[in-house]
Amino acid sequence: MLGSIIRVIGGVQVMLFKQEDLGKKPINYLFQRQAPLVLEVGCGHGHSLIGWAQRNPGLNVVGIEMTEKYAGHAARRLDKRRMPNAVVIQGDATAIVANNCLVESVAWIVINFPDPWWKSYHHKRRLVNTHFAASTIRCLLKGGRIFCQSDVFKLIIDIMAVLESQPQLHNPAGFFCFYKNGNHFWPSSLRESKSELDGIDIFRVMLIKKVGRAS
Repeated sequence: MLGSIIRVIGGVQVMLFKQEDLGKKPINYLFQRQAPLVLEVGCGHGHSLIGWAQRNPGLNVVGIEMTEKYAGHAARRLDKRRMPNAVVIQGDATAIVANNCLVESVAWIVINFPDPWWKSYHHKRRLVNTHFAASTIRCLLKGGRIFCQSDVFKLIIDIMAVLESQPQLHNPAGFFCFYKNGNHFWPSSLRESKSELDGIDIFRVMLIKKVGRAS
């Protein structure tokens, strides 16, 4: 396990890991035990991250957040609850998943409301592309799941097109179909709760890494 990294965020001391703290070490080094990982990409203030860690004490839960302010808030919430099975990493999810996740070590990758990068010339900055999809497939356990939700229809369609093009992934809802059963896997984030209260449609996609050889 890496030593505790204490940082001052917003005038408060918190245990917050940054991407550079890991270097090339796997995320597993952040925990005192070996267990399947859950990655929440874009964990924000940590509301859903904490809920998942509380409900699943047998899993190691990792929140990845690009914005230092939000990552600090999430880390502070974890510190208050003294949760040994959850950590926050501030950094770029694309690089962390590619460089710091062991092969077949992750049970879930959850992507909550990724940035749509509206302008077409910014689409290359979007999180889910073929490179990211290949990294997730490498690190997912067989039977592991990638779950994504957004209130931007065009974005979720583009994400589904990338994921459906990967032969190692299977959509249990049917080819190019949304997941219709709501979000009963993952506690709601603030963004998700607000969208539901405001009556905004949320579109969800879930794909599973195939157990057998890809066809």
